[in-house]
Amino acid sequence: MAINLNHSSNKISTEQDLTLDANEKVSVSDNRVVDLSDPIDDTDAVNKRYVLANIVSNISSAEFKYTNNAPMPEEVGGYEIGDTFTDATLEQLFTNLLYPYQYPTVSSFSISGQPTILEVGDSVTGGNRTFSWNFTNDVNIAANTVKVEDVTTGTVFGQTYANDDNQTIDIGIDITKPTSSTHTWKISANNTKNQTISRNFNVNWRWRTFYGTSANESLTDTEVQALVSTSLDSNFTGNKTVGGGGYKYFAYPTVFGQKKTFQDVVNGFAVAMQPPSVISITNSFGISQDYYVHRTTNPIVGSLTVAIS
Repeated sequence: MAINLNHSSNKISTEQDLTLDANEKVSVSDNRVVDLSDPIDDTDAVNKRYVLANIVSNISSAEFKYTNNAPMPEEVGGYEIGDTFTDATLEQLFTNLLYPYQYPTVSSFSISGQPTILEVGDSVTGGNRTFSWNFTNDVNIAANTVKVEDVTTGTVFGQTYANDDNQTIDIGIDITKPTSSTHTWKISANNTKNQTISRNFNVNWRWRTFYGTSANESLTDTEVQALVSTSLDSNFTGNKTVGGGGYKYFAYPTVFGQKKTFQDVVNGFAVAMQPPSVISITNSFGISQDYYVHRTTNPIVGSLTVAIS
């Protein structure tokens, strides 16, 4: 075999393949070996270009799939207890792990302008009323799954409303309660996991209670209703503050049960009280109810805070 040395071009050429056999390493200026075929022998040299083109690119383009039918024993990231995996890609695994599902909730629900506490005999105005609501993470509310219903009457107004934060609905005739009670409306919707979320809106009817001072030793129903302090309550316990001068009066519906303890909050002493009288009081809505009316045994000059139970 002839070997040609071309000093002008710094080339060695042969008619056949050239094999270098040396006891020491051979230094060359370009560490490339071309025209290699797969599989590559363990002793073959491979350059960076070959690795990138033929190995790394194949690894990066390969689609990793993960399958595991064993239910997850605990929640991790966006995965929940009981989740299993079938041909999950790396992208799906990391996305669900690092960006867990944001569950929506009903953050508010009401009838616009509607007070939630009314006096017994008062009414919720019927006809067209605007229901308003808000969802957190509402991007995960399934389209057209908003449902509004009157729970108390069992009336479903609609169940395919759009999630546009409000809906005008005809609720029917005025709603009036002749005794202490609650009326409930409900909104519900499905999240994109087909799970239902909901929230109630309640209007509560309460009896009016009265307390204050008077120089009179007894009071008529009109005089009781004229006492300076009044509120709508479901019971008549806790601290009540009355002004100075005269007898201290406390009046509440008999349906609350008779109160036995009247204690001066400041000094801890029991307040001397007369046995209660019972009178019928008709409120401004024409509803009559028997009331216990308590009076201090004696007039008290100063103001007083009384704990009642």
